[in-house]
Amino acid sequence: MKHVVFGCCGGMMILLFSVLLLTLQNRSVREEELKQSVAEAMDLAMEQAAAGMFSDGEEFSAYFQDALTEQITSESELDITMLCADAEKGILSAEVKEMYRYPNGKTGSVSCKRTMIREEHMSEKTDRYEVDFYLDKADLREKKDCYKTYSVADGDVIAQPVAPSASYGRGVFREWRDAFDDPADFSRRVSENQAYYAVFE
Repeated sequence: MKHVVFGCCGGMMILLFSVLLLTLQNRSVREEELKQSVAEAMDLAMEQAAAGMFSDGEEFSAYFQDALTEQITSESELDITMLCADAEKGILSAEVKEMYRYPNGKTGSVSCKRTMIREEHMSEKTDRYEVDFYLDKADLREKKDCYKTYSVADGDVIAQPVAPSASYGRGVFREWRDAFDDPADFSRRVSENQAYYAVFE
């Protein structure tokens, strides 16, 4: 009887530890995705501001918020606080909080605060590359139904997006692979357009 009790307790501890690890991993991935998305949305807004697209700070702020909302494709809710949006001076500052639900139904949140100032003396524009993520290899081949797209500066690394949820009906997400079926290496710096597809179990 004693062994049965110890076995049950051990099993419960392993289960709780596994849930804790998954929760921490989910939070880490979402935090990286939010940072990447905020940076990319600010880059896009700053490029438009440099081209004289905005007549005031409200348009500048609205463009950034729309660009950010398009970047976040995972099921979550965004709370965006604009700290400064001056298109003429090239200053954009915001604090973003993302609220989401864990698979067990509990809520979690991550936040990111970022400020960007346009450097007037920059004479050369940094090359940017598109990094696309698809839900399967067929979509990648046909370049349709893209799950997420990042615009990344030359030499930057990219954080993997939040894993597709079960609502897509593909099963349990396992990993991202490139067009050559190799596992994605997100530590490599981006130097060209790239595409990945999801592998499910």
